[in-house]
Amino acid sequence: MLDRFFRVSRVRDRLRAGTLGFAVDLFAARLHERCHSPQVVRKYIRAVGHFSHWLDAEGVAAGSWDEDTVRVFVGEHFACCRCSVPRGEPPSLTGTAVRHLLELLRERDEARPVAPRPRPHDAHREWSDEVVERFETHLRDVCGMAATTRDHYCRVVRSFLEATCGAGPRDVSLLAPRDLIEYVSDYAARVSPGTARQAATILRAFLRSLHLQGLCHARLVAAVPSIPYWKLASIPKLLTEDELDRLLGAFDRSTGVGRRDYAIALCLSRLGMRSCEVAELHLDDIDWRHGTLRINGGKRRRAHVLPLPAGVGRAIVAYLKKGRPRSTRRAIFLRRRPPHEAMLSRDIQAVIRIAHERGRVGSPYKGTHVLRHTAATRMLRGGASLKQISDVLGHASIDTTAIYAKVDLDRLAGVALPWPEVRP
Repeated sequence: MLDRFFRVSRVRDRLRAGTLGFAVDLFAARLHERCHSPQVVRKYIRAVGHFSHWLDAEGVAAGSWDEDTVRVFVGEHFACCRCSVPRGEPPSLTGTAVRHLLELLRERDEARPVAPRPRPHDAHREWSDEVVERFETHLRDVCGMAATTRDHYCRVVRSFLEATCGAGPRDVSLLAPRDLIEYVSDYAARVSPGTARQAATILRAFLRSLHLQGLCHARLVAAVPSIPYWKLASIPKLLTEDELDRLLGAFDRSTGVGRRDYAIALCLSRLGMRSCEVAELHLDDIDWRHGTLRINGGKRRRAHVLPLPAGVGRAIVAYLKKGRPRSTRRAIFLRRRPPHEAMLSRDIQAVIRIAHERGRVGSPYKGTHVLRHTAATRMLRGGASLKQISDVLGHASIDTTAIYAKVDLDRLAGVALPWPEVRP
């Protein structure tokens, strides 16, 4: 495989002669498989050749180096490098190339395995991490929560433990109602009512898990203060038709990235999908013959099938034919740069944020969830019932969907009663 990128035999012989010479052909094949351009492959191979030469000079065996060795090479050696081999690649690219090679060798059991990350020496930190890890396991195995939700719950609990037990390790059985009341009261004074109410809910879930383990009394759950909050008091944040048109018009559909981002925006604004659900779409989830789309990710605990609108389908087809990089991955939406990994939820959110700025959308709400609210509102105004909207959005309860009734002003005007003082 090295012959494909280096035509001069002397260069190939030099690259194959070093400590890592046995792996350069495998590394070149891996980079080519991941659709890196020939220019990038040559740069990566030259960087690995430089690193291999340094390992020879330092007397480091092929299978005994790891991330610490790479940090020494990039951080210290480059400042005083006098190697006789070509060394024109910058430290950042060299470090990236060598770490890719280390990943490949570990897959083949030819490099030192990942060393366990040392736990902090602070006794309270170790105790706190252990408690949070058990809570995360409870959320995953008992509650069946999605990974993103579990991460959020654990962040809140870790913050609570650090605030109440910051002086050092403490047995959770010593938690008192006063600790909970003081923490929630102080937290509620600094955040919105909705955020405070969510934190209180998380603390109750945490205390229930401790009670199941026999680590605290059940009365602590009732000691968490209730936060006054009326779920249906607010109005859903959404985009107007003009703002939505500006957002969709911000994508340059003459490029592959523009076609991808436009298809993503349509999935969010037409089907009301969450960003994590869009990121987890796979080619096998689309049934082109029957015009359906299967959603497996997000908060849904089972597969959810939706009809695929013609406009959304055409946008996805345009991306698949003239924009999607060549890859063996089954995810629909891939990153632009090699190795073309599947997009993550944060990538989807970044796409929409940038489109808001590029399209000069006047709305202050720039997240992906505003498109979900917009899709639900458009369906309601189009004549869909709350039950139908609930099925499309995947809500567990129709009460969650009821908030969208507040934006249908025409229907509300039809059922509103006049004030007693008003005379017809």
